[in-house]
Amino acid sequence: MLALVVALGAFLAGSSPTAIGVRHWAKNLLGRIRGGPSANGPVGIWVHAHVRGLRIGAVALAALLFVFLPQPTGVAILLIAAGLLLVLAVIEFLARPGPINPSTPVDAPPEAGHASAEESPPVVVGEVTASQSLT
Repeated sequence: MLALVVALGAFLAGSSPTAIGVRHWAKNLLGRIRGGPSANGPVGIWVHAHVRGLRIGAVALAALLFVFLPQPTGVAILLIAAGLLLVLAVIEFLARPGPINPSTPVDAPPEAGHASAEESPPVVVGEVTASQSLT
């Protein structure tokens, strides 16, 4: 049973068209389930920033559960795998990005006459202004 679970996990983590399709289907399913408010709160922002570590931690915890079971049975392996899938789904659900504000396009150039926050003032080298003293 363990070999089947590991083989299925390895297959779904791979780059075959079927694995990519299954991952895409699951992502779309979670996207449809999400609906509702965005994850702009502190939990959603934190989970989105730490999603990779949370995934690694969940897989490590599932592996530790399996390793420290005194007598792992097929049912125990399936329960650990199902629990891991549930935890990973919750992590993905909470890590969703907030909505993009349609009134402010991401690629829009700054308005004329307004300096962007990322722009720095021009640097002029070699000129002396009237307020500076010449020595």
